[in-house]
Amino acid sequence: MKWHAMSESVYRRESSTAAAKERLPWLIDIFLYPISAAGLTMLGLFVIVPFVLTLFLMGLQSLGLGVIMRPLGFLLFLVVWVIRFYMFWYLGFCVRESAEGHFRAPDNIAPGFDDSIGETFEQMLLIVGTVALFLLPSIVYYLVSRSIDTRFWLIMAGGGFFMPMALLSVIMQDGFWGLNPFRIIFSILRTFVRYCLVVPVFYLPIAIIAAFIIHFYRNDNAVTFLLFRTAYVYLLIVASHVLGRFYYRNEAALDWF
Repeated sequence: MKWHAMSESVYRRESSTAAAKERLPWLIDIFLYPISAAGLTMLGLFVIVPFVLTLFLMGLQSLGLGVIMRPLGFLLFLVVWVIRFYMFWYLGFCVRESAEGHFRAPDNIAPGFDDSIGETFEQMLLIVGTVALFLLPSIVYYLVSRSIDTRFWLIMAGGGFFMPMALLSVIMQDGFWGLNPFRIIFSILRTFVRYCLVVPVFYLPIAIIAAFIIHFYRNDNAVTFLLFRTAYVYLLIVASHVLGRFYYRNEAALDWF
């Protein structure tokens, strides 16, 4: 489904019943977004299933069953990547559902008939490609200078500031044409105060990743890995909700459709 072609009324579906559900302050309520049957199911799929598959492979290897390791390992590798593709589809779906006014993770946990494997792969390319584009300047600077200095962090911070709005734009418009720099800049200027409040919340998953990397290399522990992975994916879903809610609250100011 091409979301940029949907009518404006679709994004105004929040009813008085939905509005009544936001009983807690916004900053608290957003972190409860994945707390639903569907949200917790997705969390288990994206975290526990790959973890169990990895443990299963390690168990076979420890038993000396190397003969079946190669074909089985390749099959499980494909399964893990399908799950990753689906995770990106689900994150984009959470953005769009939140943009319609929903306060909890969507009950629909499967792509529609028009969202094939190709659609989920396309969604992954949109998200990963956008993130890579805004990280590219800092990566290039590091490759040239071979140093992580003040300039490196300033370049990364600059790209990081614009990236949430760019991600929201490409997801809502379902294509890389959402990366129009004039649209992104003017959208930030129109919603500057609220956008500056959203950016730190959006980057919480990155802080979790950094903490995970530091701790993981110091203490290679399977339980710690699982806990950090759970927190990371949970906050990715929260970050998707934050972007969608930002669009819902600022739809008129953004004026994208």
